[in-house]
Amino acid sequence: MRSYGVYVNGHYIHPSQSREVRAPWALPSDPPLQKLGFLAAGESSDLEIVEAALQGAAETQAQIFGGFFPLEERLAFLARLKLRLEAEADRLALLLVHEIGKPLALARTEVARAASTVDWTIREATAFLKPEGLNADATALGRTEGALAYVVREARGPLLAITPFNFPLNLALHKIVPAIAAGCPVVLKPSPKAALIGLTIADLCHSCDLPAGMLSVLNADDEITRRLVRDERLSQLSFTGSTRVGWDLARELEGRPAHLELGGTAPAWVDASADLAGAAKKLVQGAFAFAGQVCISVQRISVDARVAADFERHLRAETEALPWGDPQREDSWAGPVIDAAAAERLKDLRARVLAGGARVLAEAAPARGNAGEHPNFLRPALFAGASLDGPMDVEETFGPFAVVHAEKSFDEWCERVNASKMRFQACVFTTKLEQGLRAAKRLRYGAVFVNEPTSFRLEPMPFGGRGLSGTGREGPRYALEAFTEPKAVVLRP
Repeated sequence: MRSYGVYVNGHYIHPSQSREVRAPWALPSDPPLQKLGFLAAGESSDLEIVEAALQGAAETQAQIFGGFFPLEERLAFLARLKLRLEAEADRLALLLVHEIGKPLALARTEVARAASTVDWTIREATAFLKPEGLNADATALGRTEGALAYVVREARGPLLAITPFNFPLNLALHKIVPAIAAGCPVVLKPSPKAALIGLTIADLCHSCDLPAGMLSVLNADDEITRRLVRDERLSQLSFTGSTRVGWDLARELEGRPAHLELGGTAPAWVDASADLAGAAKKLVQGAFAFAGQVCISVQRISVDARVAADFERHLRAETEALPWGDPQREDSWAGPVIDAAAAERLKDLRARVLAGGARVLAEAAPARGNAGEHPNFLRPALFAGASLDGPMDVEETFGPFAVVHAEKSFDEWCERVNASKMRFQACVFTTKLEQGLRAAKRLRYGAVFVNEPTSFRLEPMPFGGRGLSGTGREGPRYALEAFTEPKAVVLRP
């Protein structure tokens, strides 16, 4: 069984302490899943390791400013990485299944998306990071004839990337890959719930000949993480995770830039004109994929009251037919929640929703396989009859629950969801083009989808929220812009 150390400046280091990693859904009858490996435990006493990572990033950045690891070599590395991701796809998918309980089909999709993220970064960086000419004659002063003027984009500096457990491969690469393309060394702090995947990313990069100093992966505890955030040798932060923690860390940067991709409440509107069966299918899938542990999972569904009864019938049928349970099965759409603490939080949420007057509209059938024997498997459920200001409308659920409201006015719905403090992604289902365009214009969200659920994402699109949902955007083109700074150069012969 492998013992995973931290990865610093091209080398694996094994601190004195380690912990056993187990699948969050394994039963005693599954001995291979009881022990996935041993992981170096990053404690506050390992400050020498932290210092080595910080100093390595700073020194490598200075070398890049001096001409080391130029753009063409960085792009060649990314091309090798894409090929390695494709070659290792099956192994990576199984690691996602085992370490975080992601259903196999969704795990395979994440690996494919990770390769696409690298591919899109290569495409965007090839054009975006080239010098851009300026029209030196475009001045009222008329004194620039013959001058050469252009803009270059330079690395902003080493990046601290903090990533969550739910998309530990693709979300990490959405930070690491554009940063490397931009010439920024990266210190990655993966979620402790997906640390094996974080160190597997180090394996992949190392095997593709990424120069030492361009990537370090630390299993940091909270104290070390805050030390990393405060250290000015890391010029910028890219954080994906909880709303509270993200804004808390951003305040410690003291003016250094932060990209924050945080939580949301994912509102959906179903118009009376919509294809009700098709909308129900997409919304149920968007609510319960990976047990709803996605920041853009469909959470609160509002339907025109005139068609509410018919739409709820379709929702009930889709929910009751939802395949869920053992994440190793090809047909599972939802598996376990990540740990016992998440299960207890969600059980408490369910109790609060029902105590507030809601009722269970529909539940999935019993779990497939022996999943029902493990407490981390929670049955996906839809609730109806809740108040419009109940917990599932104002708090991020991050679990296999969604709420359904029958409402009379689309305009009032727009006003209500626009007043939300978290505004990540929203969606509208309608067959009327003008209704879709009106929604796209009125909804003040990071993204608006028409006839797709809030869980929809394309790798090249700008991805991020408004309000407490975050600041800045991911997506290769937008990350490249964030991780670099423009410099104007004017040369007169």
